Amino acid sequence: MQNPSRSLSKYEPNISAHDSLEEFMGCADLDSGLHVIPHSDSLFTEILYDNRNAPTTIVFFNGAGFASSATRPGFTGTSMMKSVSGDDVNRIYIHDATLYHDPSNSLTWYAGCSELQLQRILPEIIGKFLTVSESQRTIFFGVSGGAYAALYYSTHFPGSLVLATNPQTILPKYHGWEFAKFSRTCWGSAEALSIESAKAKFAADLTEIYSAPVDNYVYYLNNASDTHHVDEHLRPFARRLHKDNHVQVLIRNWGEGLVAPVPDIFLDVIRRVVGDAAWSNMAALPGSIPLKDESSVEASLSEASEEERFELIEDPLPLTAFPLETRFPKVAEGTLVIKSDFTVSGDVASNAFMVSLWIEPSNESLDLLLKQSNSIRRSNDSSIGFFVLLPIKEGENTVAHKVYIPQGCPVSGFSIRHYGKSEASGHVEIKKLAVHLLD
Repeated sequence: MQNPSRSLSKYEPNISAHDSLEEFMGCADLDSGLHVIPHSDSLFTEILYDNRNAPTTIVFFNGAGFASSATRPGFTGTSMMKSVSGDDVNRIYIHDATLYHDPSNSLTWYAGCSELQLQRILPEIIGKFLTVSESQRTIFFGVSGGAYAALYYSTHFPGSLVLATNPQTILPKYHGWEFAKFSRTCWGSAEALSIESAKAKFAADLTEIYSAPVDNYVYYLNNASDTHHVDEHLRPFARRLHKDNHVQVLIRNWGEGLVAPVPDIFLDVIRRVVGDAAWSNMAALPGSIPLKDESSVEASLSEASEEERFELIEDPLPLTAFPLETRFPKVAEGTLVIKSDFTVSGDVASNAFMVSLWIEPSNESLDLLLKQSNSIRRSNDSSIGFFVLLPIKEGENTVAHKVYIPQGCPVSGFSIRHYGKSEASGHVEIKKLAVHLLD
């Protein structure tokens, strides 16, 4: 198969191109930067390594967020981790070598293919980085297909912690066409592999692995409206979970379908667990409960509130009507989705609206909130607010922007004003503006 588009230029000059897996494993030291480990002429494991000489290391796995046409390698988590300051954690970002086997794939679960037994090799590679960095604790992170990988590879590292969101736990149950394509392109099967056939080739069923004692700690997050992952993956996992395994579950409403929470939630958990001397207390994820059996799933689902919708602008308003201020019917915490429809004509391409959400934090938590949230900013008048820019483009515009409201930082109202060049000759009209309050 022809390789997908591959370019390493953005990582130059910090590239370590290894001759082989054996040569890599024999290295006495590993520099920060991109490490390329060849398995054949067309299959490569590429790892972006950021060693900060910290006692904790986070290992990131990609989900299906990179299209088959995208330039590879790509790495989940790099943007999110830019807001984690200091040298608290080392970072290991892993690109799935299996994706190079067939250019049409965007998800292969780090499960390997007929030419590469990746699930046997990758623990050795990860272990090498951890040994060289002298890391004492390891966190595995992933969403969707990356969450499956995090749950699986963590089992090779005793005492590690997993942050898994919307994971697949039984791969043959994942959307038929996706797994059938993986079965065909990577394993030469004319149809989707059965569970038993798949298990003979790779770890296809995590519920079986976790039905025995596993020496790790798991935070299992799932979007409440993602019924496929709740019913086909979380429930079977809960039914078979061994009573001695340490798993916390959190089910909340973060949007429609396969949607992860905003990065602020992940960052909050990461900061908490990095600063926690004993992961065994499993207290770092507010709202989570121990996963013991299927009744725990029902209990967590019952805590996931329904979406609330507030219509803030229901009748069309021209640009001259702004600035505009109003109060919410109730104070809001959790995740807000700001949705708006614009009609635009004329020379307004570089204009935007700025939505400011007023927050009312407690004094003792204000400084911490300002440091930890990507969304909170001080305005010029020293007030505190969440500022969201809604870009204006000519024609019909539908904009949705998700904002995380940290605990202890309720939103009481909002203002919206025009933001951009004042000499615009065009016409801007907001047809509607609504705020959806999620968990």
